[in-house]
Amino acid sequence: MPFSHRAAIALRQRPGLRPQDVSQLLTIPLAADPYALNAISYPGWHVERQACHFYVGGMLDFFALQIATDPLALSHFFTDALKISAAWPSGNHWASQAPGKKDSWRQIAYTQALAARRGEPLLFAKAALVLLACELAAEDAMSKGTLSTAAQQALGGSGAGVYSFMSIVPAVWNIDGFNQIFYNSLSDAEIDAIVNAAGQSNRHPITEMANGATVTFETAHAVKGVLLNRVGAVRAKPGAYQGRRSASENERLDLN
Repeated sequence: MPFSHRAAIALRQRPGLRPQDVSQLLTIPLAADPYALNAISYPGWHVERQACHFYVGGMLDFFALQIATDPLALSHFFTDALKISAAWPSGNHWASQAPGKKDSWRQIAYTQALAARRGEPLLFAKAALVLLACELAAEDAMSKGTLSTAAQQALGGSGAGVYSFMSIVPAVWNIDGFNQIFYNSLSDAEIDAIVNAAGQSNRHPITEMANGATVTFETAHAVKGVLLNRVGAVRAKPGAYQGRRSASENERLDLN
């Protein structure tokens, strides 16, 4: 089955609080088995994962609740989000915890909010800034008394309530040995079996994965489940070639 944001959120109850540890924004940690007991992201993930590997989960729910009317309205909170990310928490702010690419925490445009709404992968810093802007938009709407009853209940009395149903979905996984040469050796029936097991609607994400793109853990795990010992381990870290590109933009996901 493809990745489901709501299912992943349900497995790990998330408090309606802005996390001091920026990695707590992640739905699941960047680990070989992110669902293992006490799994944590591997050291240095924010250095190695500086491409567009991260989705914002819960965006459709956010807009359905009319907390902000559209991505343009949400982008009005980017200026304050930039300031907060460079100061929160005091002495160890988000931008210093996961520095990322040069200037990734220093600027963000409306197009990032639009990409998040469309379900496109972003840089980690951009995804975090979009989430922070969602919190600020919610807080602003609460102060103005413009929220519906459903939105108030979802937020639980605070703009930071967005973190209880929104998170950053990582798509960093790859499989050792699942490369273009191996892919070309598979029969059409074998490829179709992989596509079906991964809950994908076509071959594109699997082909892209063989060409070095990354996917969610669920898709990588499903591919491994079909191929078993014909390929190596599922991993969050990149290999010499595999997992070096950005996330597949064709992977079927449920980001609600």
